[in-house]
Amino acid sequence: MRVDGARWLTGLALGAALGLTGCQPPDNKVPVATPTVSTLSTTAVSPTPQTSGSETPVVFSSPQQSAGSAGRPADRSALEDDFENADGMPGYHDVLALQVPPPSGEMIARGKQIFSNSCAGCHGEKGLGDGPAGKNLNPSPRNLTKAQDYRYGHLELGLYRTGAYGVPDTGMTGWGEVLGADELWAVTHYIRTLQK
Repeated sequence: MRVDGARWLTGLALGAALGLTGCQPPDNKVPVATPTVSTLSTTAVSPTPQTSGSETPVVFSSPQQSAGSAGRPADRSALEDDFENADGMPGYHDVLALQVPPPSGEMIARGKQIFSNSCAGCHGEKGLGDGPAGKNLNPSPRNLTKAQDYRYGHLELGLYRTGAYGVPDTGMTGWGEVLGADELWAVTHYIRTLQK
């Protein structure tokens, strides 16, 4: 997948600025559109991709499964149970309706790069919550390796919702206008590989 040069530079500049201000993208508006997983581009902004019907979404029920290239589909009810605490949070119903696109080694590698550029300032390079921009945040950035500590779901739907819409009253604001849906899914799948 090719990344638009101007978009990449904008993201890089935004990432640098956020590193100084503590994860504050321009605002929390998330446009609503519904591109399909097969047509998502690096410029898509919507957090509401859907599968075309011929694709089988892959959802993982444990971090160990997500570290592989394909894994086996998780039970949808387990995914929804994990996401239940996010009920009432911004974007909950939109994200609950999503199908999770299957991860690949390429997608996870891309997610790692996006994480490094956009998330590590607060969460740290290894996701331990020890990034330089997060040191003065209260509450502190989440240690992403501790799946048991996630309040709004540690599986794919919870991670995607948090990335797209943020968490009120914390330094974690939504990135749904900054990152496209395909980028948010890539980061989501990468974060699953960090969980213990």
